[in-house]
Amino acid sequence: MRHLRGWHFALPFGKATYREVRMRRTRLSSKSQITLPADYRRRLGVQPGEELLMDFQGDRIVLLKNTGSALDELRALPSEIWAGAADEIQRSRDEWDR
Repeated sequence: MRHLRGWHFALPFGKATYREVRMRRTRLSSKSQITLPADYRRRLGVQPGEELLMDFQGDRIVLLKNTGSALDELRALPSEIWAGAADEIQRSRDEWDR
């Protein structure tokens, strides 16, 4: 990897084509932790201690700001998804009581 004024020229992993990619370096600690640089935290709008979402996209790891809880996501689902849910829960409870 060649460094030139804040730009790192790198080859993406896997089957990706050769191209220039702006990247920052971070180091994996002895506890397998990484540091998210302050300018990245500011750009993402996160503070130390906040939860981030992490996933793979192909051969890359993607970090996202966690904008809500799982309960918030459930509340955002269309109401027709929940139609009959209370009846189904009650039927299940009745079966457990038998």
